[in-house]
Amino acid sequence: TRGFIGRLRVDEASLARVILSDAIDDPDARRQYHATFTFFLYSLMCWMTDRRIPLRAVYFTSPESGAGEELSRAYRAPVLYNA
Repeated sequence: TRGFIGRLRVDEASLARVILSDAIDDPDARRQYHATFTFFLYSLMCWMTDRRIPLRAVYFTSPESGAGEELSRAYRAPVLYNA
């Protein structure tokens, strides 16, 4: 989609963050793009390192989608919305 950008930031404590930005007007499409990209990116990173990468939390700017508990199990971390 147009204007969809993912950026990786690593701070001094070796804490990595993936920050997404976009120009998607439809809130449902925006939520779906972010959720899908985040899940596939995390899965790819775990596959490439041949281990599950521990997460502190997963933050979404959108409201809760109803899949919060399922996503928390998949990420093995808290999933927070409206963040």
